[in-house]
Formats: sequence, structure tokens, C-alpha cells
Amino acid sequence: MTPFRLRSTFFSIQQALFSRIYVVAFFAVTGCCYLSWPILMGDTDLWFHLSGGRYFSDTGLLPATSYFSFIEPAKSLIDYYWLFQVFVFKLFSLAGYQGLVIFRAIVYLATIGLVFAYLASGEKKATLQPATLALFVLYGLSLILRLQLVRPHLFSYLFIVLSLYLLEHKRGFVFLLPIITLAWANLHGIEYPVALVIYGAYLGEFIFEHFKNGKPATRTDKVFVLSLAVAMGTICLTPHGLSMLALPFSLPAHVSLYIDELQPVPLAQLTSFRFAAFAPDVQTIVNTLLVLSCVGIARAVVAQKLRLSHTLLWACALILLLRAARFRIEFILLVLPLLSAQFRSMSFDFVGAKLRPVCLAAFGILLILVPAAFLQQTFSSRPKYPFSNRGLPAGIVAFLNEVQAGGTVLNDPGYGGYLQWRLFPRYTIFMDLQMSMFDDADFFEAATALTDSAALGNFISKYQPDFISSPLAEQRFRHAIGQFPEYVCVFYDDIQVLYANSTRKPKIAADHALRLIDPFQLGDLEVATLPRAQQAALTGELMRVHETYPEGALTNYVLGSLLLESQQFDAALRHAQKIIDAFPEAPKGYLLRADILAASKRHPDALAALTAALGRATVTARADIFKRLWFCHAQMENYVAAYKALKKGVNPFSMRHGYEDIFNLASAALMVGKAEEGQMLLKLAAQQVPAANMEWSQRIAGISRLVATSEESID
Repeated sequence: MTPFRLRSTFFSIQQALFSRIYVVAFFAVTGCCYLSWPILMGDTDLWFHLSGGRYFSDTGLLPATSYFSFIEPAKSLIDYYWLFQVFVFKLFSLAGYQGLVIFRAIVYLATIGLVFAYLASGEKKATLQPATLALFVLYGLSLILRLQLVRPHLFSYLFIVLSLYLLEHKRGFVFLLPIITLAWANLHGIEYPVALVIYGAYLGEFIFEHFKNGKPATRTDKVFVLSLAVAMGTICLTPHGLSMLALPFSLPAHVSLYIDELQPVPLAQLTSFRFAAFAPDVQTIVNTLLVLSCVGIARAVVAQKLRLSHTLLWACALILLLRAARFRIEFILLVLPLLSAQFRSMSFDFVGAKLRPVCLAAFGILLILVPAAFLQQTFSSRPKYPFSNRGLPAGIVAFLNEVQAGGTVLNDPGYGGYLQWRLFPRYTIFMDLQMSMFDDADFFEAATALTDSAALGNFISKYQPDFISSPLAEQRFRHAIGQFPEYVCVFYDDIQVLYANSTRKPKIAADHALRLIDPFQLGDLEVATLPRAQQAALTGELMRVHETYPEGALTNYVLGSLLLESQQFDAALRHAQKIIDAFPEAPKGYLLRADILAASKRHPDALAALTAALGRATVTARADIFKRLWFCHAQMENYVAAYKALKKGVNPFSMRHGYEDIFNLASAALMVGKAEEGQMLLKLAAQQVPAANMEWSQRIAGISRLVATSEESID
């Protein structure tokens, strides 16, 4: 064997080893990420599915109406995901949120496992081609975010890939398709058009090729056709029969105007490619696969190898993609056969023998960097495990379940799934976002009642709700509810504020009315400006809220700030720790902890808390943290570190920073010997000081003179 052949063989062995290790590592790392990531709110659909499963468990009947709602007249429901609801409720009953975490990880790994099996099928060599690995990674990353939500689409994605795999690579097992379809129709029946597209594409191709070639049908051919025909008919084998067929085409006419995932994808979004530190966003991956699919169609046409099934799947996938953002994953899965056929076998053989190892090495580095960056961005700063209340009205639920008053609750539809799961049957809500049950008018009625005083008045006249729960950030509701004095503010959490009808629930209103707390303004409250007596009274009312909902970040933050003002440092630290325990991914608890530690002269510990907050903060919030870091470093006489921190936190040419910040930066610069920079900053600060503020003008002028005198003496 020649030296060149020997090197080539050795390199091929290395490439084969790398591809095997890489695939195993990808499964292991993504699986660990999924298993370590908690259940949290992307939307509240999970909880109305749990509620539906509980209803079936309690009654032995499928939900057929809006049983959890006080809407009049009651709405009818075609429960096209009834089997999923029964499954997740049983799983939750057995293993809680941890069971849902494990289930989600299994479905993700099974789905990308089938994608890998599909792409690797037919590979004659042990070494996977670079294009195969690249496609596998793109599919693996694109599914990560969508499959974090425990919803029926998890099974749909799995069944799409499984069906394609059987039809393309395991035709001896196509007799399983009717069984798969039966499960699919009852787990996520509204997705049946996608199943019909898949089966119809391959059946149409078979019939076309059969008549084109004029060959008699074999036994295998008959089994294939019969399996597809039976699978297509199996779609109707649900408790709803033929009535489910119209469901995908009968959603409210304007639903895309208020549900983001059902909005059409703008053309500009389909042509954008964005990366952040090597990590593409999901839309970029989808757009990449879109471009590749179009190239694949052109390539197949030129080579005269265009398959009818692949063309039909691509065309239908494109229609779905343009229809709504919700169908991005359906698109990439339906074009999998086309991409596999056209690009799977591509390699770097077109590159010269000497450059080939370099290209493969660079490609291998990208295969490591891109997923690593994507996973780091997706799974960093883990919330509370295995379930986080982040973004959910958990405090409102805790209060209502504690008082056990029962009644009706006007709610924000976006939180309806969680509220019905936690409150029914003692309480009924107005609606959730099951838009196969509710319509545009229902959503409009609920949404406007929480923003407009006239609409709220009409709703109250019609239903007289016992409670109203509104988003805490909705200032319009604050003004609207003020026109209805019979409604009294009785509770709040980090997301919602709750009002009780004092006419219908007089005891609740009398015993729990918040007289000192304005939840809408609490986040901006400057506790240091309050008189001591008012601080003490406010603390008492806050503690009452805290006893009902100890995890509330807003309440704990204000309580911690009040205790800090009275120098009760240990008690204040306990409230900071409660925020950290409940929301470890958020900077708020660490910032409160840092303020308390700094006030108690424990500056090294304060620096550690600020560093933790910095790693969790948004870009815009980091400026304030850098200023706090400057203060701690300065107190510890680490002047170089203090200057560097404040330099990152204060931009003297930004309108967000006033003369005090610029003066502090000037002082920090002077402390490390940067006299020229310090003088320049002092001049900038002086230009911003109001003419009436003589104290600051004199302070800046005095330091400027000292610096000038010091420089003259040195000269």
C-alpha cells in the first residue's frame, strides 16, 4: 500500500470514529439537557390537557362541553386529543412533573432517533457522510424548542417521521401504518390532513408508477396499497367519527390575530438568517432547510430523478409553512425525504486530496461549536426543577384555593388552561385558548373586559363574576376597574391581580382587601422614601400576602427592601433566598441579596451575588449591575476592578446616564491614574448639572481644580 493510500485509509478510520462518537454524544448531551430541564410555561395548554384527563378519570366521559366555564350558552367540544389528555393525566398522577420531564425527553430522543435512522439508512460505509451529519444536526436542533412543550404535537412529529421511515426504508412493515394512524387520530386528531398528505403522496406515486410500467401487482404491492388505504380510513376511528373531519378547517376566522403561532409567516422572516455566537435561531434553521429543499427540487429536475411523492410532500409542506408559524416543524419533517435523497450522499470528494482533511476538520469543528452554542443559549440558567411557576398566576390560585369561596372568575384567556386545572370544580373560569371550542367573539369579550371600562361594565352586567383576575402589567384595567367600586383588590402575585365582588363575596372582600398595597405600582415603589410608620404598616399587609404565597418574587423583594431599610439584614436575606429558590434563573433575588450584603459591609459576598445576577441579566439590565459592582470594588479598595466595572456600566454619551454616573466614572478613572480621561468626564458631567444645583457644580469644580493643581505640581 502506498503512503498516500495508507494516510487516506487512516483518515477514513478517524472520520468513521468521529461520526460514531459524535452521534452518540449528540444523543447523550441533548437527552441530558431535556432530562435536566423543568416543565415551565410556554403556554398553558398542558394544564387544560391535564384538566381534560382528570375530567375523564372522574366521570368516565370525554369532555363534550365547556364544563370548566361559566360562559353562556355553554360551548360544545370535539375533543380531538382525548387520548393524549388521558395519557398525560395518568402519567402526572403516577409521577408528577418529573414523569412529564422524562416522557418529553423520551419523545424527543425517539423522534431524532428516527430522523437519524432515516438519514443513515442505505449508507454503505460505516462512515456517515458530512451532509448526513449536518442534516441530522439541523433537525435535532430545530426540534428542541418545540418539543419542550408537553402538547399533543409531540406524538404528531414522532408519527410523521415514523410513517416516512416505514414508507421509504421499511416497506415490509407498512402494515403497521393503520395501527400508527389509529393512535395518531386519537392523540392529535386535528393533524390528520398531514397523515393524508403522506399516505396520499406515496399511494399516488405507487399508482402512477404501476400504470406507467404496466407491471402486474405483486402480493407485496397489494399489501402496500391496502395498508395505506386502511390507514387513511382509520382516521375516522375516533369517538367523534366523521364529525372531526371538518375541524382543521373550522377554526375561528380571525384566530391568527391573537394567537401568535397561527399567524402567517412574513416573507421577510423566511429570508432572514441570524446567528448569535455561532448559534442559529430556529427560524434560521427552517430557512436553511427551505433553501435546501428548493435546491433539491431543482437538482432532481436537472438529474431527471424527481420523485412524485417527494414533490407532493414538498408542495404541501410549503403550503403549511406559508399558512402559519405553527407548521414550521411539519414543513421540515415533510421535506425530509427530498433532502435525504438529494443531499445525504454529498461529501468533500470534490475538494482536492490535500485540502480534504482540512475541510473535514473545519466541518467537524463547526459540528461541535454550533450545537454547543445553541444548547448553551437554550438551556442556560435553569429554572426551578422539575416545575417552575415562572409566568403562571400561582399566587392567585393559592389564594382562591385557600379561601375556598367558590364562584366564577373572569380571566385572561392566555392563563385559562392553568387556572381551570388548579381551580375546577370549586371555581369556573370564563375561557381558555381551546379555539376549537371558543370563537373570536368569546376572546374579544374577555380581552376587552380586561382593558376597556365600557366592555368591563357590559361583562359585569351580563355575568356578575365573583372574581376578576387581570394581568398585573395591564394598566388600562387598573383605570377601568376603578369605575366599579363593588370590586375590591384582594390579592396579587408576580403575574396577576385579583379583585373580589364585595356584593357577592362580602366576607372575602372585607377580610382580604388590600388597603395599603397597590399591586400595579408595587414594583416601582421606593421604600426608602416612605415614613417609618408607613413602612411598618405596609410590611404587615405584605406579610399577609406572603403567608398565602411564599414564593412571590415581587412580595419578597419589597419585604426584603423594607427589612433592609430597618437594617434587619438576616431577615431580609431570607426573603432574597426565597426569590432565588423559586426563580434561580432570574437576577432579582441575587440583586436583593447583593444589596443586603453590601449594606452589611460583606462586600466579597455581595460581589459573588452580583456576579450571579450578571450571568442571568438581560443586556439592558447589566448596566445597573456593573454600577453595583463598582461600588463593592471601591469599598474594598479594588480601584482597578471598580473602574473596569463602571466603565462597562456607564456610557457618558448615552442619555440613560446622568451627571452623577458620569462623575462617578470620572472619579474611578482618576483613582487609577487616568487623569486625562477623568478631566474629560468631569467636563461632561458639569455640562449636565442643572444651574440651580450649586452643590454638585461646586463638587465637580473642586475636584477639577485639584486634578489640575496635581498635574501642575508634577510638571
